[in-house]
Formats: sequence, C-alpha cells, structure tokens
Amino acid sequence: VFDGALFYSADVKPHGRELWRSSGEQGGARLVKDVRKGHASSDPRYLTVCADLLYFVAEDELHGVELWSSDGALGFLGHQAEDGFESTGGAGTQRVEDIR
Repeated sequence: VFDGALFYSADVKPHGRELWRSSGEQGGARLVKDVRKGHASSDPRYLTVCADLLYFVAEDELHGVELWSSDGALGFLGHQAEDGFESTGGAGTQRVEDIR
C-alpha cells in the first residue's frame, strides 16, 4: 500500500504484466505505466516503498531489467477500439538509472 492505494502487478490484455494501482473501490483499478509497450510484459516485482516513492524492478525492451520508481501518478487511460485500453504513461514513473 502506497499513496492511499494498493499497487500490484497484473497481466491484463493488451498490456501484458504491468504495474497497476487500485483505490479499493469497484472500477478503481488503473494502469500506472505500460513500461514495456504492447503485449509484452515488463513483469514488475519487488515493490518497495521508501520515503515518498515506490521502487520496483521491471524490464523494458531497451535496457533489460532495471530499477524503476513511481510517485503513484497515473497516466491517462483512454479507449482504443482495436485493443481495448491504451495508456499514455504514468508521468511520475521512470527508470532510475542504467545500473550496468
């Protein structure tokens, strides 16, 4: 639990396994960020809160497995006819740094 919401990893089409948050209310689940765009999964794991940020490990297509952080801000989630939903990305979720 972080920022008054439950953060978790879920596999939801068409995004694959990505980071989600829920307010606990019906219909309150929202995609935080589609780290690995499309059907592939970023497989976010090891969710850990430290100070005012949520840290987690996820994999993107460019950097591989890296440390990410989120302030809990959501991206805009709009309807896309052929796939279901599309996210413009959580503005407050970013890769910490390439640690290799």
